[in-house]
Amino acid sequence: MKKVYKNILVLFLVILVLKVVISFFMTGPFIFPDESCIVQKAIYFIRNFKMASCSEIISFRAGEPFPLYSILISPVYLFFYGYNAY
Repeated sequence: MKKVYKNILVLFLVILVLKVVISFFMTGPFIFPDESCIVQKAIYFIRNFKMASCSEIISFRAGEPFPLYSILISPVYLFFYGYNAY
């Protein structure tokens, strides 16, 4: 059983090192289109109290994430705007 824990720890450390090395080469914030879709769906939901697809809300191509997360974070956009809300 100890060997399993050791293997998991080694795997975790390898992944951590890879992520750190990759992050050194990033030049700015990296936001996926799905993230902006989630935020826009949350804002739309809190203002209109209905769900809409990403293609109805935003003008660029993005995935269609599940609406539950957008509903859960939507109250944040009642009190905060822009960067503070994100």
